[in-house]
Order: sequence, then structure tokens, then C-alpha cells
Amino acid sequence: MCEGDFRQVGPHAPGTAQFPRRGIAQEQGVPAYIVFSNATLLDMAAKQPCSMEELMDVSGVGHVKAERYGAAFLHEISRYTHTHKEEL
Repeated sequence: MCEGDFRQVGPHAPGTAQFPRRGIAQEQGVPAYIVFSNATLLDMAAKQPCSMEELMDVSGVGHVKAERYGAAFLHEISRYTHTHKEEL
């Protein structure tokens, strides 16, 4: 689990894992839920993965999605938790 508490913010707040999903979906021309569902984002926010191994424990994240999108989401979670450490 990453340092900080991403759960208090949730997946729809500015600066959270929601934004990589939206950008990736726009780049690929697919609906955002194709990248990760809202339920997956909520589980990601609750579990706060810091590694690809931890990301694989998030409901809705399989090998293919972890390989395709994992780095972007892990980076955003890490960035957010470190940037907002005092607020969390």
C-alpha cells in the first residue's frame, strides 16, 4: 500500500486514478469503463497499490490491463499520495 490515504479522496476527485482512465480512453477512442470500471477504480482507491503485484490484487485488473494501463495508474496513485500527503 502506498504512503498516504488515497481512499479518502476516491477515484473521481481531481488528481486521482480517474484522470489516467479518461485520457487513455480518449486516446484509444473507447468508453472509459473499457479501461477500468468504476468498481475497479474504487477497489484501486481502497487498496492503494504501489507495485504491479499489488495492482494485480485489485478486482477487475488482469494481466492484460495491468500490462496496458498499470504503469499510468500506479504513477498517478504514487504522485497523488506523495503530493497530498499532508492533506491525507
